[in-house]
Amino acid sequence: MTVHLTDPEDFSPAGESVGAPPLLDSPPGHRSGYVTIVGRPNVGKSTLLNRLVGTKLAIVSGKPQTTRNRIVGVRTEPGCQIVFLDTPGIHKPKEALNRFMVKEALGSIADADIAVVLVAADESIGKGDQFVVERVREAEIPFVMVLNKIDLVAPTKLQALWEKLHRVGQGALDLIALSALKDSGVSALLALLKAHLPEGPMFYPADTVTDRSLKFLLAELIREQVFEHTREELPYASAVHIAEVDRRDGEEPSVVKATLAVENPSQKGIVIGKKGEMLKRIGTAARREMEKLLETKVYLELHVEVAKGWRRDPKELRKLGYTEEEI
Repeated sequence: MTVHLTDPEDFSPAGESVGAPPLLDSPPGHRSGYVTIVGRPNVGKSTLLNRLVGTKLAIVSGKPQTTRNRIVGVRTEPGCQIVFLDTPGIHKPKEALNRFMVKEALGSIADADIAVVLVAADESIGKGDQFVVERVREAEIPFVMVLNKIDLVAPTKLQALWEKLHRVGQGALDLIALSALKDSGVSALLALLKAHLPEGPMFYPADTVTDRSLKFLLAELIREQVFEHTREELPYASAVHIAEVDRRDGEEPSVVKATLAVENPSQKGIVIGKKGEMLKRIGTAARREMEKLLETKVYLELHVEVAKGWRRDPKELRKLGYTEEEI
């Protein structure tokens, strides 16, 4: 499935949103709205967004705090358009980057018509989940409690989790158990959301699935492979900037030029690897994902540089595409 941008020729910096176009004419009775997906880190928000939209927009990793930016995914059906907002996991921030991530997540709640509060079945439901629910209640918007990853839990344990979810999610429109990974129960969530959307216009053309720039999507595909192939702190110490995208027709491959930034020289050595093997693995895997997105062959130029302490430096954060005024 091709990912259509609001403006395919727009190559804004990674992390920068293209922005919504003017409202479009819609037939009487058309339903539309913004649905934010919120929760603690690693509860499956990005996997659920990809299922709800029907294509891969958000990168997925088993490591927590993979998502750094709010990502918009659009699902359009006859008589209905849902704009989903995938958000970073809500956690206690320690650095400028983490403060940016939490600000992105909490800001999405105020923008939404409905919130989907995601809880992971393979983790205990605790104060972090309660904190998320309280922020949604403060925004005074309807919300749905979703117990995700039920495929990872024995059926005998689900009843106790379900009862606790009822207590934490008092006031919710409904509670739903699902597995986003296995695509089980997702259709029930969609039906519930559509039933509670207000009447409204289409916000995007029918073939649009995201408002993120092509550069942003390509940068995320590289960062996903850093999470996949490296360990410990390195995935969190890395950021990607796409310098150039040259899309070509015919048999010639499109050219993508990118820089992978890390915080210190030792991390640079690790990400390059012996005789460049690690960087080659990351680049090859990212290139394959890019070819699926662009539906053409891709030539990827990937360089590594040191941006010392970039996660704690607002100036470096903005240079790497984290452009909120308050980081």
